Amino acid sequence: MALASSVICGADYCIIPEDPHDDWAKDMVDSLKKKHHRRCTIVIVAEGAKDTKGNPIKGDMIVDVLQKELNLETRVTIPGHVQRGGPPTAFDRYMV
Repeated sequence: MALASSVICGADYCIIPEDPHDDWAKDMVDSLKKKHHRRCTIVIVAEGAKDTKGNPIKGDMIVDVLQKELNLETRVTIPGHVQRGGPPTAFDRYMV
């Protein structure tokens, strides 16, 4: 679901359990530095994402890295919270 959402919304980086990285933070920062000319950055983290050592990767960890390394104003959105905000559009249904 996270990968499909990344493609649909044009996310800049996606972290999924099926593709763990040794140093996900460095990989993410390096990738985002190449694209940082954009007005906003979207990073999607799948539930259950882990590094190669089995350590979980959580949204608050992403926030810390983005703020510390790239000095980006960062917000976390959990799709379940957004879904309960009103009737979904066709785009919403496809995203989730």
